[in-house]
Amino acid sequence: VSQYLALTSQELFALYLARGMFVPLKNTPLYADLESVFAKIEEKLGTAHREHFSELAAEVRFDSGPSLRVELDGEVLETVRAACAEGQVLSVDYDSASSGTRRRRKLGPHYVYFAKGSVYLIAEDLAAGEMKVFAVPRMRDAVMEAESYDRKPFDHEKFFESSFGVYHGEKPVDVRIAFGKKLSSYVRERKWHPSQRTVERPDGTVEVSMSVALTPELEQWVLGFGADAQVLVPEDLRARLGASITKMAGLYAGSG
Repeated sequence: VSQYLALTSQELFALYLARGMFVPLKNTPLYADLESVFAKIEEKLGTAHREHFSELAAEVRFDSGPSLRVELDGEVLETVRAACAEGQVLSVDYDSASSGTRRRRKLGPHYVYFAKGSVYLIAEDLAAGEMKVFAVPRMRDAVMEAESYDRKPFDHEKFFESSFGVYHGEKPVDVRIAFGKKLSSYVRERKWHPSQRTVERPDGTVEVSMSVALTPELEQWVLGFGADAQVLVPEDLRARLGASITKMAGLYAGSG
């Protein structure tokens, strides 16, 4: 058996891309381990393959998306992972983004979820009796309790099917958004949600429809397109965005 890995140029390219996709984890304890893994793989590539692998850095660039700005506590992450693996109740001090408060939570952990440049725990909030999404960077003083957690079957796809992004919302509603001509190509080329339908209008504008929950993530996404996106329905979302835009206009009134 050869001591070197025999990879095609396409496989080397895929390996290079895979390495870059882990950049969002740079401020987590996992990143050093991932770098170590890739270093060991490179050692097994052989001189010619290693040179080609290095050349890819000059030939290819890509944006890996948002990454953690704060350093993730390695002990917290390991405790969370262990609680998931061993099926034990997890206790943490958790900083709630919505209420701005910190309180002790008892959680029934299901799995660690990597998404949107951060690390989350999908777990049952035992006090509320419902499944929720918890940001691991907002956890402090994580303790795996002696109490076992009776984990019931859980459908990840179903849980997130109405979500636009990471956080779980209420029941889905029909959302329709019209995009201006200058964004038509950009919008046609992308799919942001499994339920999305995209239709090009005769005037060159594009209409996107999807069935999603109304969450802050959805609002922020629409606002990011500025005046080039108009929510057609539902009225509730239109009202929320209108209030946000009015508030934003007040922040900039008279400036400059």
